[in-house]
Amino acid sequence: MSKGLHMIRGSDYPISIYKNNNLRENITVNKKELISNISQATEHSKKDVEEMLDETINQITNALANREKVSIAGFGDFEARKREARTGRNPQTGESVEIAEKYVPAFKAKSKLKDAVK
Repeated sequence: MSKGLHMIRGSDYPISIYKNNNLRENITVNKKELISNISQATEHSKKDVEEMLDETINQITNALANREKVSIAGFGDFEARKREARTGRNPQTGESVEIAEKYVPAFKAKSKLKDAVK
């Protein structure tokens, strides 16, 4: 498995992530690695970066909980989408089950992010 740091193609953001040259395996950048990468790229302390990342996530979460849409230019839109009530089936018994309506978080990538991933 070959890993190396690279810049996101077409990105204005100086964030490096690990790239896996073996296309059969998935690489997940976890929160700790993301904080470390942002800290190195911006020369902010890991503690400061973690606080900013946590607050960003809190702000997005609170907005979605209030059914507000969060739009980040060049990245994407976060929103809470309504799932209507429906009838489902218990796979073990085949019995009908009523599933209540609910809101679920959704993300739609903007074209700049889509182009970077190609």
